[in-house]
Amino acid sequence: MYAMLTTRTVRKYLNLKIGGSNMSTKQRTFEDAIECLNSLQSNAKVLEALRNRGKVPNDDSMTQMKEYLNRIGYQTSDLNRLNVIHVAGTKGKGSTCAFTSSILSKIQKKYPDIAPKRIGMYTSPHLRSVCERIQLDGKPVSKELFTKYFFQMWDRLEATASEATNPEKPMYFRFLTLLAWHVFFSEGVDAAIIEVGIGGEYDSTNLIEKPIVTAVTSLGLDHTALLGKSISEIAWQKAGIYKESATALTCLQVPEALPVLEQRANERKTRLKIIKAPFFLKPEMIGLSGAHQLGNAALAMEMVNEFIHKTKPSCSINLNKDSAVFDGLKDVQWPGRCQMETIDGIQWCFDGAHTQESLEATGVWLASKRQLFKEAEKRVLIFNQQSRDDPVALIQAFLRGYESFGEDLPFTHAIFSTNVTFKDETYNPELLSVNTVTDKRPALHVQETLASWWKENRTGMNDAIKIAPTVEEAVEMVHQINGESTNTFVCVTGSLHLTGGLFVVLNKAAFE
Repeated sequence: MYAMLTTRTVRKYLNLKIGGSNMSTKQRTFEDAIECLNSLQSNAKVLEALRNRGKVPNDDSMTQMKEYLNRIGYQTSDLNRLNVIHVAGTKGKGSTCAFTSSILSKIQKKYPDIAPKRIGMYTSPHLRSVCERIQLDGKPVSKELFTKYFFQMWDRLEATASEATNPEKPMYFRFLTLLAWHVFFSEGVDAAIIEVGIGGEYDSTNLIEKPIVTAVTSLGLDHTALLGKSISEIAWQKAGIYKESATALTCLQVPEALPVLEQRANERKTRLKIIKAPFFLKPEMIGLSGAHQLGNAALAMEMVNEFIHKTKPSCSINLNKDSAVFDGLKDVQWPGRCQMETIDGIQWCFDGAHTQESLEATGVWLASKRQLFKEAEKRVLIFNQQSRDDPVALIQAFLRGYESFGEDLPFTHAIFSTNVTFKDETYNPELLSVNTVTDKRPALHVQETLASWWKENRTGMNDAIKIAPTVEEAVEMVHQINGESTNTFVCVTGSLHLTGGLFVVLNKAAFE
């Protein structure tokens, strides 16, 4: 039986001073918060445990999440006050959220009477700092605010543990989801863009009962051990966010996905609406590179349109053709996705694609930008994917896309790195939990497999293939390859965690 905490108990603990009688929030630092956060079991460990037990997420996980929400002082009905825009999908859901936030911020400036007063966004994973996951008005929450609200929630969970069905603290992703909601409530957010973590139906974020807008981005095969081994099974999970309160939006999908999405929308007593990129929307009009981003931008445009007209029914503005919308699409910031930078005289391309479909799209995009690096004498690929079952299939997908324009600019060097940040075998503390490696195979098994495949299929490159035990060493290898040259191009892809590690080592701020 699910044990609800009494109202008196919740009120009692909410009135406690943060940190109890012996410690105040001022005595706790951001570093303390990260240490506490990293003490929670990471997503990677949770997934491994579930695989080992042959168990998939179910209603029990939602019951636990509901109790956690109660323990920090909220009811599920409170989430409706956030006016949630809920986004699931396999590919592009983070980019879609970023477009949505950017558009809303422009509308906020141009039409303050119809726009939300405070825009919150919760996404995952982060590139460099965990603060990136929880944003207020387009900016990561400050370390000071993160620390303040982190320990408020930490102490509420500590104080209510004795009366809880499950006294353990929530795992990493669940904790951050709850923290995002706590921040949004505390900071007066009235438009919350929430990205699903994994799946949808049983995802931690799916306590939301009455979202304003729901959308499923492009679907593909990913997290199959948890979500199912077919597109149909995955579509069922993702569409679990559809609710009667909101039109069910999606983009163009593979054929086997659409019937499932439509069925799920009907079950939730709502209507499925398929959004296509309008003919007037061109790649040069949006701030994120890649033709595949047009579908994400179009979905964001429709989500904003739905949001404004549902929260402000009297609004008569045609947002699909308003300059504020186009300014939002153009000025969007979403680092680590088809991002090109020149750092210390070396051209870098960062993209966190990590599924076959996404990596192929990244390869196609990179091939279309060849004029930007065609003169490079040395073209280096840094690649890793530590958590997927078949890293070779992933690199093949990337090369398939890259070579779709011809093989006239092959990579001259390949570096296969781990996600460990530094040579002393430590991670940047804020990357530790998301980068935890849980398999028991040799530490460089993935890298050795990739290097072996490259040697067999890219003849004449044996001396140009390197294995980097850490991201820091991968960067050192790039500088050695570059030598005295001023004409080197480096592509980093296969993992957002690898991309984030590169940002840290290069001291390149993820948000500027």
